[in-house]
Amino acid sequence: MGTFVRQGIAGATLADHTRLRRGLEAWVREARAAGLDQEDLRALFAVVLADAAKEGVA
Repeated sequence: MGTFVRQGIAGATLADHTRLRRGLEAWVREARAAGLDQEDLRALFAVVLADAAKEGVA
């Protein structure tokens, strides 16, 4: 068995994805330096994503 990709990332260019990934990586490093662990990061991201969806942003 192998890994199967069901869906790719759509809606932006490869350059946009690269820029956004770098920004997210920087955010993760900053959050880690502030003492957040993996679960903290997931929880914070989930809350922000949910809030953005409520506002019609995501």
